[in-house]
Amino acid sequence: MPSEATPEPTRAPDGGQVSVRPSGAPDTGVTPTSGTGTDQGALIGGGAAALLAAGGAATFVVRRRRANGA
Repeated sequence: MPSEATPEPTRAPDGGQVSVRPSGAPDTGVTPTSGTGTDQGALIGGGAAALLAAGGAATFVVRRRRANGA
C-alpha cells in the first residue's frame, strides 16, 4: 500500500547538489578544488618550450658553422 503524499514536494538546493546522500548510494559529488599547490601543467609546458628553443638554437648554430666552412 503506497504511503500518503506530502502536501508540498521538497526542493533540491541551489547549486545542483543534493544536501544528503542516501545510504547505500555512491558518493559521486563534486570534490572541492584546492586553491594552493603547484601548477604542473605550466611547469611541463615551460620545460618543453625551453627544450624546443635550445634545440632550435643549436640547429641554427650548427647550420651557420657548416655554411661558413668552419
